[in-house]
Amino acid sequence: MIKLINKILKNKIKTVLVAVTPYHFLVYIAACGEIDYNSTLLITTDSISEEIMKKFSNKLIVSKLSSNMFLKLFEYLIYKLKYFSIRLVLIIKNKNINFYGVDHIFLADFLTVNKYSLIEDGLVNYVFRQKNNNSFYKLIIKDPYGVNSKCKKIFLTGVDKIPDIIKDKVELVLITNSNYKVQLLDFFRIKPIKLNKKNVLLITQPLSEDNLCSEDEKVGLYKRVVDSLDVDTTVQIFIKPHPREKTDYKSFFEAAEIIDKNIPMEVYAIGGVFFNSAITLFSTAVYHINAKEKVFLGTFGVDFLEKRFGVIDAETKRF
Repeated sequence: MIKLINKILKNKIKTVLVAVTPYHFLVYIAACGEIDYNSTLLITTDSISEEIMKKFSNKLIVSKLSSNMFLKLFEYLIYKLKYFSIRLVLIIKNKNINFYGVDHIFLADFLTVNKYSLIEDGLVNYVFRQKNNNSFYKLIIKDPYGVNSKCKKIFLTGVDKIPDIIKDKVELVLITNSNYKVQLLDFFRIKPIKLNKKNVLLITQPLSEDNLCSEDEKVGLYKRVVDSLDVDTTVQIFIKPHPREKTDYKSFFEAAEIIDKNIPMEVYAIGGVFFNSAITLFSTAVYHINAKEKVFLGTFGVDFLEKRFGVIDAETKRF
């Protein structure tokens, strides 16, 4: 940590990036272009893949907080003390550094030491006013999702209506039409996907990992989705897990092909992959991929999702 402090004090760090999912890197690169790995300080958690971690010369890898409220509070206090010196030098040198990232997680205090640009996390950036936020994060984070007065710009993909409270700060990012496609393909090294004439893609979400339900309930929900498709054995079923998911979908859906969870589906779209049908509960990734039919199931009728995210309506688009 001393080496990192010296680099900041000597103005060798030009950018601070707070990112904890592959999607955050996707939006950042689509908006800002190629990452300078030598002058960028990545602040992340241990949930990011080693493949991404090793790209960065300068990084702070912080352990995720426990789900237990009392443990979480204790770990958060330890975290504040442990990284106090880093935050202090960032405050001292903040005029020489550009700050980017997400501000709804406990790492947000690395951003709010200065004016910063917010990166889209997903649909939550459009419905956060309805969202029933975790009481712990209400306690430690002031005005997330770009509402904070220190947030000067918000990079959104425009998948839903932009809330009025942040509208003036928003700059739209068109991922699949980005000027930085080469940089995106270079960052995310995708493996080719072989498609049959008939195929369907299911994009899953970390419902059990976020303590919204048990893993059995999550898998049961997705099994009902797959069963409702009424497809025959000639149809290829692809499942794209969320990066934070721990579920072994192959053990529950033996006939399905599982896509690398650490690569956003938008990158496959840039690479020219085209599906017949793409289905999700409410992952915004479905809007950025190539498919003849895009099915957004929403949250209506699923109690634990309605309670956390509000009612998100179903929608089907055909192209």
